[in-house]
Amino acid sequence: MNHYHHHSASRNRQRSLSRDRAWTDVVKGRARSEKDAKIHQRSRTPVRKPQSYPITAKMLQLLQHERDKINEAIRKANKSALGLLASASNDSLAQLWVHNTLEERTEIGRYIVRHLVVLLLPRNFHPERNKKRRVTRARALAETHTIDWTAVYVDAAKHQYRPHTYVVVVVRATDGKLLNACSVRGRSAEQAEESTIALALNGTPEVSTILSDSRMAIANLGHGSIGAPAASLLPRSKSTTTHLRWFPADVGATPGGAANRNERADAVARELVHRAAPPRPSDAEEAEPPDSDRPLDYGSILQWYRESHRALQGPHPRLGRREGVLLIQLQTSMVLTPALPRHVCRGL
Repeated sequence: MNHYHHHSASRNRQRSLSRDRAWTDVVKGRARSEKDAKIHQRSRTPVRKPQSYPITAKMLQLLQHERDKINEAIRKANKSALGLLASASNDSLAQLWVHNTLEERTEIGRYIVRHLVVLLLPRNFHPERNKKRRVTRARALAETHTIDWTAVYVDAAKHQYRPHTYVVVVVRATDGKLLNACSVRGRSAEQAEESTIALALNGTPEVSTILSDSRMAIANLGHGSIGAPAASLLPRSKSTTTHLRWFPADVGATPGGAANRNERADAVARELVHRAAPPRPSDAEEAEPPDSDRPLDYGSILQWYRESHRALQGPHPRLGRREGVLLIQLQTSMVLTPALPRHVCRGL
């Protein structure tokens, strides 16, 4: 019994310590905001406010009075940054729409933590240098979900003649049937791909696995930072957990019996775009660079620059020192053959 009370008290102390640290971060953010406001009070910009707060409380299960304290600190920091008195009306501050409450800032992040499992993005899947790995992964995922009725593929296509308009679709993994589709307005294809995932979560409540070919959209959902179109499509409540996987794009037909439903989703999205507005013969289709293979972190960006300057493929890691050196000599036409020393020493 004493052992149980000891662990219960330990958990309560840890939770209290986490809340104290979160509250300290809020106060530090408020003090930093007030300091920035004093530094920039002579700036010509009429609105000078902090863009973010170092709030770690968004990952905690806070009580209502604790949420009220954090929201009060956010309001005071924004009032100070805007040059308003602390006694200014909170309703008037809300009408300015220059800040978000704690609930508005953490709603998407909490939803992702509770209902969406974003699996890690694999590395070394370059579309040119790692074609075999991409095909192997596509075949494995297609075979895994060919009998999974709770798995879906998502994709988006840009409207040809309407700026910033995209068609997003959700198709079933088993038979490629179109389950849901809609049109969204976004600033980039990245926001459209995010909207496809949100549509799958909202339009198909029984979905357990979502397969997308956009690495940027998956990474943004993993970080909890998505655009307004996707945020508006997220369901308010969901009882099941959904896994989000990356599927390689532009691999064609996968060898084997399983069909590539990712290509099917892409074809359906393009068909809906052409159905909404038939293409004119005089206008060429507007090509947009794909973002499914865009480097995301420092290591992948550095590797992209290295591979862009590399004209010859290096030796395989499984090769030994002797075989690797021989391969490099063959690539550079510097193999030590008996004919080569004759040009150096005539007596041989």
